[in-house]
Amino acid sequence: SGVVSIDWGKTLNYGHNFYLHFHGQGIRNCGVFTEAPMYNIVLCTSLCVELFLKEKVNKLRIIVYIVTILTTMSTTGQLLLLMLFMNFFLNQKLNCSFFIRILIYSLFFVVVSLFFIVGVFIFLEKMEGHSYMVRMSYILKEVMAWYNSPVWGSGYSSYIDGSSNSSTLLLAEGGLWLFVFYVCSFILIPYVKRNEHKGLLKVSICYFFMLCITVVPYTTLTFTIIAMEVARMLHINKINYI
Repeated sequence: SGVVSIDWGKTLNYGHNFYLHFHGQGIRNCGVFTEAPMYNIVLCTSLCVELFLKEKVNKLRIIVYIVTILTTMSTTGQLLLLMLFMNFFLNQKLNCSFFIRILIYSLFFVVVSLFFIVGVFIFLEKMEGHSYMVRMSYILKEVMAWYNSPVWGSGYSSYIDGSSNSSTLLLAEGGLWLFVFYVCSFILIPYVKRNEHKGLLKVSICYFFMLCITVVPYTTLTFTIIAMEVARMLHINKINYI
């Protein structure tokens, strides 16, 4: 029928433009895919790879990524861009005149203010659509499931159809052992000889941040990054494995 029905608090029917672009939430959360956060996490990961792993940075490609992420107005993308911007600004050594320094700080204030305005808009839009209430109900359901089976969880795919983030979902379905494995893969393992792999460490931290606010625990992209980290740890420590 060319219509996508989504049950998020209430059933909503979204139309399309030539089966390519679905109107997710008015002007927000719109992308080539029906679920813009999934579209956004691919864009954000590509941006991080371009910034931290490529030997030669392509400025035009970075601009395209940033503009596309901004125009989807997805929470994941806006928070990551703000985090990257803060990191970039704080690492700059401002060896310039007082006047230039004032201009730079003014620009910083304007950019942060814009992110704040967008954040308020997203917050109000989610409040109006009962998004936060739905998210909290999912989180409470998953926390209770984890409480009933804290070590091993309730099993794969038992809550995938009703969740709002990967962290509580992993606790509910995989228990502590799976949650700790994910945390170690993204946060601890990259610290092995971290001075030699600063770029990969930054990508891992950014992806773990996005993992905690989106539902992508079992995607090919997530498994690929985990596999990279575990394989590197085994190689660095010369662990023999079958």
